[in-house]
Amino acid sequence: MAMTFMHTGTIRRASMVNDRSSFADLVTTKAFLQPIDNQTAELLNMEFGQGYYVYLPYGTNIKQGDRIIIEGDTYGVKGVKRYNFGSLKHFRALVEAL
Repeated sequence: MAMTFMHTGTIRRASMVNDRSSFADLVTTKAFLQPIDNQTAELLNMEFGQGYYVYLPYGTNIKQGDRIIIEGDTYGVKGVKRYNFGSLKHFRALVEAL
């Protein structure tokens, strides 16, 4: 059984250009966006309805501080965790709507 990724995400990473921080497209990948529950949002001090998990293929080039655009909406990456479960390998990113 493999994970189903129903969305496409474009990961953007900050870089310095002329002494200014700017985000540039890094990679486009399959993704699955799912809202976090209200209890988790409260524990993480996130505004209700603004926190999400994004599931990504294992090995995706994503890290804390990146941004990901899914279906025209932009999210800031708060953290990334690896899951290595045989055929269910994947990354889960905690993101917040910007």
